[in-house]
This record gives sequence, C-alpha cells and structure tokens, in this order.
Amino acid sequence: MLSPPDHNRFYVPPLSEPVARRPRISGTAVVGGVHLSTGNYGTAPPLRLFLSGVTIALLLGLGMALTFVEAWLLDRLLGTSIASSLLGLASPAVGGRSAVLAQSLLSVLPLFNFLVMLRLSPLAGYHAAEHKVVAAIEAHGDLTWSEVLAMPRAHPRCGTVLLFGILPTMLVAYPLWRANPLLAVLVGVVGWVLRYHVGYLIQQHFTTKPPTPEQLRAGIEAGRKLLYYWGSNPERVVPPALNLWIRGMPQLIAGVIVGQQVLGFVQQHLHVWLDW
Repeated sequence: MLSPPDHNRFYVPPLSEPVARRPRISGTAVVGGVHLSTGNYGTAPPLRLFLSGVTIALLLGLGMALTFVEAWLLDRLLGTSIASSLLGLASPAVGGRSAVLAQSLLSVLPLFNFLVMLRLSPLAGYHAAEHKVVAAIEAHGDLTWSEVLAMPRAHPRCGTVLLFGILPTMLVAYPLWRANPLLAVLVGVVGWVLRYHVGYLIQQHFTTKPPTPEQLRAGIEAGRKLLYYWGSNPERVVPPALNLWIRGMPQLIAGVIVGQQVLGFVQQHLHVWLDW
C-alpha cells in the first residue's frame, strides 16, 4: 500500500519534481483538514467526510436557532408573529406588500445566519486552504509554502459559487411569485445573470476566511498526498460509483442527513427534557 511522505508541523519541503501533467482536482473542507480528490484517488477517510456532513448540519441548526432569536426580538419590537411563522404556527401579522417582505425575510434570514455560522467555524479556514492548494497545483503543478500562500482563497470552480450565487435569488423570488409573478421573474433573471458575482462575494466573505498556518499546512499535506497517489498511477480507472465515493459527496450528504435527523429529534423533544 502506498504511504505518502511525512512532513514537519509547519515546514513543508517542496516536491522533488514538479507535476508534469496536472490532474483536475475537486475538494472540500473537512473537520480538522482538507479532502482533495482526482476521482481515482482521495485524501480523507469516509468517517471524516461523514462527520464533516454532520458538522454542516449542526451549523445549519445553529443558524436556524439564531434566526428564531432574531425573529423573537423583531416580534417584541414590531408586534408581529415572525417567530410563530418560522415554526409554521401562524402567518406573519402583516398584510399586503409588508407580508411579501416578511416572507422574503423569513426565506433569506436562515441562509444568512448559516453563512455567518460557517464563517465563524474552522471549516471556512480549511475551505480557503483547499482553494489555495488547488489553485497552486493548477498554476504551478507543484506546492511550496510561498506559492500556496500567494493564491486567492476564492476559487471559480467551487460549487458554492453557483449554489450560493443563485440560492438567495430563489429564496427572494419564491415569495414574490404569488404577489407579483412578473417581478419574481425579473428578480430571477437578474439573479441568474449576477450569480457568479454574488457567489464569488459570498465565497470571499462567508464560506472562506484567511487560513491559519495549521490549516494551510493541512491543505498542503492533502495536496502532497494526492499528488503522491496520483503520480504513482495517473491512468488508474475506477467505476463511476467508486469515483463518486472517492470524491466524498455520498459521505458528506449522509452526514448532513443524519445530523438533520438528530437536530429534528432534539427539537421535537426539547420541551419535554426542559420540563423534566
């Protein structure tokens, strides 16, 4: 079995030879590190990917909890029923255009709070380290500390560019559809045209943050490990299902689903536990 070379804690020596043919790399931030993959090789074990999905679900839960607190404060200030609306117990105590604005707020606020939680978490730093390492490989075919450090932390091929570029627009346009379909379509078209700009801004300011030396080192180690595996047999072919597994999406999604189920169970039983 292949064993990647060891590196010191903060000093990562350069590869002995640059990579002549650069692989197309996908990646994701994981708990305590970075997962990189070429489809035929990957760097993070399934359990770490799964736990990273659970962590994302936890951040979603924290974002929703923050939304309830904000909604409760707005209810106290404005005399509305936004918190009850979030629980599905009532409609906001407003009418007309204000109701549409309230529904748009209820749609966008949880997403914004999740992004805030993500930005505050270590995952944002590892996410930036992942991008820097991938960009350095694509630009130089090699990894040195100075080259990786100089790379931008936002990457144009990151899935969050498209996802978070269009998702806010969809959340705003959906409540508008019932009140003004033409305006909803206009918002959707403008959002689609600006999706990459919006996605890039969200990636730059929320889903990534400047990595610590430890996070950058973890990214470089993952990059070295991947290049070591890939360089041993770049022509290795794996079945499509195994390719998807190596890239880590099934494990991440499974972790998110399990995490959401656990949070849902806690939410349903919290009042019983508190009464006890």
